[in-house]
Amino acid sequence: MKYLVSFLTTCCAQLLSTRKCRELIQGVILKKIAKLPPREALVFLLDLDSFLFKQTHGPAIAYNQGVHPCQRILNYKQYYIERIKPTDVVLDVGSHEGTICKAIAEGTGAKVYGVELLEERVQKARQDSQHPNVEYLYGDALTLPIEQPITTIVLSAVLEHIEPRVDFLKNLVQKYHPRQILIRVPMFTREYRVALRKELGLRYQMDSTHYIEYTRQEFLEEMAEAGLTVMDYEIEWGEIYATCVPPEVQTVQSTSSQSQVLV
Repeated sequence: MKYLVSFLTTCCAQLLSTRKCRELIQGVILKKIAKLPPREALVFLLDLDSFLFKQTHGPAIAYNQGVHPCQRILNYKQYYIERIKPTDVVLDVGSHEGTICKAIAEGTGAKVYGVELLEERVQKARQDSQHPNVEYLYGDALTLPIEQPITTIVLSAVLEHIEPRVDFLKNLVQKYHPRQILIRVPMFTREYRVALRKELGLRYQMDSTHYIEYTRQEFLEEMAEAGLTVMDYEIEWGEIYATCVPPEVQTVQSTSSQSQVLV
């Protein structure tokens, strides 16, 4: 049967125009769901939706000349740039292929360390995202020796891949004593179909390696449990962007404010 399906799909793809191919696929889908109970129809359609979403990545990267267009459209790097000073020393944990590190260095003039657990990504970052203010390191951020004091830590689409997260955040603060941690995470409440997928027993996470996708309340509670104060946060494109500070920084800021009032 699978060989027959493969033969027919190949013939359709080669012989039919894009419009005719689309009409054929849409017609098959409509006839199929018309015969299914509502729950089965939903599962069928949501599975197709997940499949189609995955297929967009390759063409999207090719369309955008080798870089996924989400980086341009979401423009999440600007959030970090606006909150980093030229005098900061930045640690980008989970720096992937270095695009955020390079953007921060170019946009702020700060010194940036990019730390990544996959060596091939570090090599690609060193090749494609070079900047005199950026150094890429292969290894674990919690064990790597970094000589300069770190003032800002960036966790961009990283926390959701980590378990246990609270211990990880506490250990980061204990090791580096940063003045701030800039965090970006995906939201569970980005659209209703996420909750519907969960209700139907389907995979609802954006990525199979995610341990969590947050509600606003879950994020705030987790930061509090880690001892971090959320100084400000924004919700854009179904993601939370937050500036968090460790307790010692909050204490210093409070003391400074009280001193100014007394003067």
